[in-house]
Amino acid sequence: MKFKVSVLLWLLVSALLQAGAQTNQGSQSSTVFQEDPATGAFKCNGATPFGVIAGYPDRAKLCFGFKRIQIGDAPIMNYQNLADIGLDVRKDVRIGGNVVIHGLIQNGGGPVYVDAHGKLTTQGQAGGAWNLAGNAPAPGSFLGTTDASDLLLKTHNQERLTVTSTGKFRFNTPNPGNGDASVTVSALAGQGDVATLRTFANYAADNHYNIQAVVDRDKTKALAVINSNLPSASNALGQDVFRVWGDGRMESKSLKVYQLGWADYVFEPGYDLAPVEELAAYIRTHGHLPGVPTAEEVARDGLDVGEIERILLEKVEELTLYMIDLQKENESMRQELEKLKLEINPGKE
Repeated sequence: MKFKVSVLLWLLVSALLQAGAQTNQGSQSSTVFQEDPATGAFKCNGATPFGVIAGYPDRAKLCFGFKRIQIGDAPIMNYQNLADIGLDVRKDVRIGGNVVIHGLIQNGGGPVYVDAHGKLTTQGQAGGAWNLAGNAPAPGSFLGTTDASDLLLKTHNQERLTVTSTGKFRFNTPNPGNGDASVTVSALAGQGDVATLRTFANYAADNHYNIQAVVDRDKTKALAVINSNLPSASNALGQDVFRVWGDGRMESKSLKVYQLGWADYVFEPGYDLAPVEELAAYIRTHGHLPGVPTAEEVARDGLDVGEIERILLEKVEELTLYMIDLQKENESMRQELEKLKLEINPGKE
């Protein structure tokens, strides 16, 4: 490592000059500072302790005869090879200027951190250090892994997001259990009725998508609801209780529709029930019941399940009224027939 000259170096040299000959702990050799009688300059083992680096007039160098410099006497952290240490600083260091470090392990100019061996390294990553105040990374920079390890994001020391080495996403799902989907989202314990997944759409116009399921086969389950309490021989997760297929078909065990307005008005007094002759004429002309959408309308606009149920109930209730009227007519005709029988055969009942 090469550091720009700072006040720290001057203080270091001053301390060494005052101490005189010091014993080097790393190499067990002695370094002697002596004054050159001819020039009056101090020498370090016969060499000039200071010098200008060739080609760099604004940089200076120190020439010591020992391998390691130690400042302070605090216990050093466990390190595999103490002989590798060139400068051992066991006190706080304050540097007002910039620090330039060369020779980092796998130097790539990337973010600097301490590896498992206690060495500064960038692991060959491009770009600068990650700035919590915002970044403008250079092309090719990225946040992630370069091996087969997963990328984890934690809060409160709990795993919240995992991007697996195969490109799958897990949210609050450290252990996916039965299979690992491309995206897995799990509810947090104790969340009550808070949604596991929620999306918002705030568009300025209509006909925009909020959630899309794009499939390329009719028999692909574009959407499925699985009940894990219902065992299934084909799915370890549970039994499908709701499906939407790629061709638009929907399968469900039941369907509940909340409809505003129901057909009970048919039985209210004053309901305008069309005469049978008028109804027959309408059917002959239009080919469908009054108020019921045509085949062309259904093909073009689809079918509102709740509304068609209301219409069908309306027709059933109208049919009930027709049947009641017919029963009344039949009863009247029966009574008339009985009267005729008595007139034809007096005395017979």
